[in-house]
Formats: sequence, structure tokens, C-alpha cells
Amino acid sequence: YAAVLDRDGVVLGHTNVVEVGKRWADAVTRSALAREEPGAVESVYAGEPVLDVVVPVREAEEEYMLAGSGGRAARLGTLRFGVPLRKPFATVRQIGFNILWIILAVALFATVAVVAFIHRILAPVRLLAEGTERIARGDYAVDIPVRSRDEFGSLARRFNRMIQVLREESAQRRDLQAQLLQSSRLEAMGNVAAKVAHDFNNMLTIIVGYGGMLLRRLPAGHEARAEGLSLLPGAQM
Repeated sequence: YAAVLDRDGVVLGHTNVVEVGKRWADAVTRSALAREEPGAVESVYAGEPVLDVVVPVREAEEEYMLAGSGGRAARLGTLRFGVPLRKPFATVRQIGFNILWIILAVALFATVAVVAFIHRILAPVRLLAEGTERIARGDYAVDIPVRSRDEFGSLARRFNRMIQVLREESAQRRDLQAQLLQSSRLEAMGNVAAKVAHDFNNMLTIIVGYGGMLLRRLPAGHEARAEGLSLLPGAQM
């Protein structure tokens, strides 16, 4: 709206002719009539928020100076303009909502990016930790996948080389253990054979001794003497 008020607040002109001739005495009007300089204030007109712009109207400065009066020029009335604020407020709210959605979208994207980045960093570390646990349990069938060329990729390659060395050393150790076990078995078998041979020789010695005594007691032409002499050489081995 636009309105022209005299010094007492009577409406001299208005975009709504119904208001012409009325005297406005509300708080906004009183403040506008008391204002010496142009200004604006938020108010409500016909139930709608408006920006009430106030412009004091005075006599022309030339006429006032010719009259020779001191002070400021006499005030003739007041111009008031009501600028509706509903659409600007709605626009501001819409802009605020849009900014909020943009902030939420950026925050969500940043969160997803950070989580993906952390997962990308921690995945090689987790694989290395799992490989270390398997090696600690004696399982050398571990192969860490090399998925990058950065420090983690270099660490994975070195870890795989270390596992290969451990596998080779483990295979050599198993071969040595098998050889030692075979040697131990052969040594045990040799000890058993030597003990058996020793005991057998002791028995043969006794048998041969008693056989010789029996042969000496037999006459020279006895048929058993010849058979005994044929058996004694085999018993002396």
C-alpha cells in the first residue's frame, strides 16, 4: 500500500480509497509521525507482514529559507509505503531449506567418503593382522593381496616375501626332522641288531664249547664225531 498522512495522522490519500479520511492512531502510525528522518520498520497490515517505510514531508527548503525562520522546515505530512514481506520471507525460508539440504547432502557425501577412505586404509592393515595370526598358529599358506602401489602395497609385498622365506625354512626343517627321525630309527635298529647278535654269539660260544667237550670225549672213529666236526665251523661265526 501507499498512504499520505497529514501531521495529525489523517489519511489524505491511499491506494485503498476506503481508508481516505480516516485518522490512524495505532502505535506504528504514532511512531511514524514522530520520526524526523526516513526509515522503515516491520509491521502487520490487514493480517499480512509488511515493511512500513516512512518518509517525512516538509516545506521546500528555498521557501523556508526565504521566510527567514530558524530551525528545520515545517512538516507537512508523512508518506508511508507498505512493502509485503510474505513472498520475501517465503523466499528466504526456501533458500534456508535449500542451504540446509545442501549442507546435509555435503555432510552425507563427506561421511561416506571418509568411511570409504578409512576402510581403504584399514583393509590392508586388517589383512596383515589376520596373516600374522595365521603365521603365529603355524599356518604359512598365507598370501596377502597387493592392491595398490603405495606404502601398504609395498608392505604387503615384503610380507609375502617373508612368508615365502618362512615356508622354505619350514620345508627344510621338516626334511631335516624326517632325516633325523630316519637316522634315529636306523640307529635304534642297529643297536637292537648288535644286542641280538651279541646275545646270540654268547649262546653260540656256550654251544660250541660244550660241543667241543663232547667231541673230545668221543672215540676217534665214532660216526658222530665226524658229523660234529662238520657243524662246529659254522657255529664259530
